[in-house]
Amino acid sequence: MPAILSRLIDRPWLAGTLLVLLAATAYLNSFRGQFLFDDHASLVDNPALQHFSTALLPPADGGLTLSGRPLLALSFALNRALGGIEPWSYHLLNLAIHLANGLLFAAIVRRTLRQPALAPRWAGDASLVAFVAAALWLLHPLQTESVTYIVQRAESLVALCYLATWYFLIRAHEQPARRHWPVAAFIACLAGMAAKEVMATAPLVLALYDRLFLAGSWRAVWIQRGRLHVALAGTWLLLGAFVLSTAGRGGTAGFGTAVSVRDYALTQFPAIAHYLRLFVWPRPLVLDYGTPLVTDGVRVLPAAALVLGMLAASAWAVRRGQAWGFAVVFFFVVLAPSSSVVPIATQTMAEHRTYLPLAGLCVLVAAIGVAGLRTRVWFVFAPLALVLGGTTWLRNALYASRTAMYEQIVAHCPANARAMALLGDYYLREDNVDAAQRWLERSVALEPVPEALNNLGNVRQARGDFAAAQALFARALAARPRDATTLSNLGNALLAQGHADEAIARFEAALQARPDFAGALYNLANTLAQTGRLTEAVAHYERLLALTPADAEARANFSAVLAALDRPDAALAQIREAVRLRPDHAGLRNACGVTLVRTGRVTEALAEFEAAVRLAPENADYARNVALARDQLRSR
Repeated sequence: MPAILSRLIDRPWLAGTLLVLLAATAYLNSFRGQFLFDDHASLVDNPALQHFSTALLPPADGGLTLSGRPLLALSFALNRALGGIEPWSYHLLNLAIHLANGLLFAAIVRRTLRQPALAPRWAGDASLVAFVAAALWLLHPLQTESVTYIVQRAESLVALCYLATWYFLIRAHEQPARRHWPVAAFIACLAGMAAKEVMATAPLVLALYDRLFLAGSWRAVWIQRGRLHVALAGTWLLLGAFVLSTAGRGGTAGFGTAVSVRDYALTQFPAIAHYLRLFVWPRPLVLDYGTPLVTDGVRVLPAAALVLGMLAASAWAVRRGQAWGFAVVFFFVVLAPSSSVVPIATQTMAEHRTYLPLAGLCVLVAAIGVAGLRTRVWFVFAPLALVLGGTTWLRNALYASRTAMYEQIVAHCPANARAMALLGDYYLREDNVDAAQRWLERSVALEPVPEALNNLGNVRQARGDFAAAQALFARALAARPRDATTLSNLGNALLAQGHADEAIARFEAALQARPDFAGALYNLANTLAQTGRLTEAVAHYERLLALTPADAEARANFSAVLAALDRPDAALAQIREAVRLRPDHAGLRNACGVTLVRTGRVTEALAEFEAAVRLAPENADYARNVALARDQLRSR
């Protein structure tokens, strides 16, 4: 049986089909995953994704995952166009990218092992090593954060570009007369620079790969593909432009953050050691480690010895032309942009950073296994694949519940104030105010970060304690004075206490900080309407609906303002569109009926009133409107 399987794997299309089936099965339940953490700011609440033109130049400030990454933003704009903000379409594309990466990875390994430099030892086992390595990489639970956590498509998408560039380089070597392969490699590399900064390592890694496995010497690399490698390096110019445009990802990354280079670099030793441990034993996996920092150099000595020892050994092996050294060097080099000396203040460690680097370790494990066991490797690989796939399935299941995910995070990271704040926010979204308050108070006691103060203010507001909410919002703004969300929330608290003019000023300040903030526009337009400033309200409703055309409630409010301004036809157009968007909303059907009566369309109004009664038979006002409309029709 093992020999038969090995022969089947020699057929690339059969091997690819089996890889797709294995990985797709492990990720089948990922479609139930919810929007989590940065998904909200980057995807759900990001109006730049409404149109492809605005997605091409995503916001450069604020440190959003999409900032300075237009290819990534365009991919999410495609999801928005096809399926709105329903998570399933985002998961579908994430999984498709992951599967494509696995197929590319297998093809790269297979073709590499058949190159003259490695063929004498590995040509006969190339397909088996490639299949085992790709399967391990596709099924490993560490990969879930880059596949099921939606916004971390950043990792899988840049990996797609990276692996495509790599594959095209190999084909350019194998078919030097075909000019389309170098062109394809350049385009893929250019695309990667528009996906994520880790692509910066590709020109270096691929030049070293060419030297070790294809050309055989630096001189041959230059003679055979010098122009291609210069072109690949030239794509750094595009990446540099994107990096500069974000000003250090909104001040969250780079040498100007609050995190020192020394502390960040020290923290990376235990972080990388932790990633290596998770590769061997992937438990527990944690979506958000917070921002832990190690400042004591003595504490990191064991981890530093492991990491530096592996680096030194692999560098020595590469210098001697040994293939295993390249696999380990690849792991460290691809990790380097996020896990070396350039501080990332918002996440000092994160599992998604290992997505592509794990490929090097998987090749190493697969090669050792095949070399030692030959076809008997199937007896080890089959149960291992089952365990990895099952663990991935269980990990994916956790993404279906926001609160379950963050309960797990705070259980393993009890000092993670940000996770507690988000857990409180998720409980508040589920109207579990008591649980929300409990976690938010713990978060504020641990570290009164602006997010926690803001969310606790929302809890106080939900309980009707608007003065306490106002005080919490003010504390949050003292730390982050231009936070648009908190400014808007403060406006709501002021409005609830009868301070409409002050509320309007806060909503306007929120819009100055973030001009495309739909929530603040909605609050401002409604408040202007409530205070009789109807003409001003119209302009803000128009801006709001340009950003959120599917907001039925905003259209209904706009319709009421237009009716008050004696613009019945425009009012009718807005309320009809609101009904089209929400035909099952009794209040909208009734409001549409009222507007139709005002324009003399009583017969049509009766149909809307009757629809409202069917949807909410307990509402006496709707039934009264039906009776009045019928009386009007009889009296004609």
